[in-house]
Amino acid sequence: MRFTTPLIAASLPFLVLSSPTRIHSNEKGRSIPISKRGSTFVDHGVVNITALRAHLAYVGAKYHIGLKNYERNTSPVHPLAWDRATHATKRDITTSALTDVRDSIWWGNISVGNPPVTFAIYFDTGSSDFFIPDVSCMNCGALRSARYSPSLSSTSSAVGKSFSLVYGDGSSVSGYQYIDAVTVAGLTAKRQTLGSATALSQNFQTGAMDGLMGLAWPASSEFGATPFFNTLMQQGTVSQGVFAFYLSESGSELRLGGTDESLYSTPLQWIPVTQRFYWRVGLDKVNVRGTEVVSGLSAIIDSGTTLIVGDPPTVREFYRHIPDSAIIKGDVNNEFFTYPCHYDPRISVTFNGASYPIGFNFGPVSNGSSQCLGGIVGLAGTPFWILGDIFMRSVYTAFNFDNASIGFARLKSEWDPKFS
Repeated sequence: MRFTTPLIAASLPFLVLSSPTRIHSNEKGRSIPISKRGSTFVDHGVVNITALRAHLAYVGAKYHIGLKNYERNTSPVHPLAWDRATHATKRDITTSALTDVRDSIWWGNISVGNPPVTFAIYFDTGSSDFFIPDVSCMNCGALRSARYSPSLSSTSSAVGKSFSLVYGDGSSVSGYQYIDAVTVAGLTAKRQTLGSATALSQNFQTGAMDGLMGLAWPASSEFGATPFFNTLMQQGTVSQGVFAFYLSESGSELRLGGTDESLYSTPLQWIPVTQRFYWRVGLDKVNVRGTEVVSGLSAIIDSGTTLIVGDPPTVREFYRHIPDSAIIKGDVNNEFFTYPCHYDPRISVTFNGASYPIGFNFGPVSNGSSQCLGGIVGLAGTPFWILGDIFMRSVYTAFNFDNASIGFARLKSEWDPKFS
């Protein structure tokens, strides 16, 4: 199978909201099914640029918060930090409208407290904190009914601290921190710090999910607390400090405590993390039809980002090698590009000498258009590349805290483009 039709991120059945519940386990970890609510980025086969711009604003704001947290938690300014204020404009807020751009993130069911209450949660490797809606929240949306009631959980205790996450795209979450039992895939983190949200901005209210669980390193935590998976490691609940994602048209899963070897066909290639903050690794090069076009990059692997995001100068250089590509004018903070729908650029990325092909065609930009949106975009002020969903669906991806590395392997169901 080759991705020469509009990117599956927008249109395939696996994006429809379902209710993943089953759990698979063995000595190499436990897996739960994950899914997506449904794409807000394509409407009747046509790309929704407004929603994508909102998503990009959210991504930029998320990383701005994370880099600030690093400075607060570890003292020095992060070497990749940038002043988002020099790039943000009111457009970051107005393009969000009532669309919850987080609906692009993969989710699964977890439970919190005793007796346990089930929540539908986004899993985000680009952040570290975990929050759910509080029972007292009056503006947490009506699409989901789950609420956290500390007084009804026998394992709950108050931390005595509030929290506030304010994003540059106009969204925010605030509330109070608690400690409670949190269970994912049958694995329970005792005394896990969580945020119980008493107020959500309108953007968050419109989503169908209950909250978000970050899976990045502790240094990026706004709470200054140990993230969920790291708590499992500290308590000896998992035998390996490894979790992994398999993203596919069907059967997608998150595995905790190891990898599922039945899903990939080549050995995992482990790439060292360059700093224990984000899941960031060295990216050798990006290729068009097997030919290197940009190289020497730094990339974060992020399940909470749909696109591949890079610094504008490098992204422009990349598109210079795709015939008849053109920038879409509109927002000074981000750069989207189109290219002829009939052309297959066969995009791949290379880590430590091994190349992995990726889906690239996001679909036509208007009804009947022969121009399609490319899945690589530029974001002003971004000091690194972010490889999101369209990359992670092309590989089996394992995140290793024990050895501070990320592992990639070709999928057994993988499409195999012929490079020339």
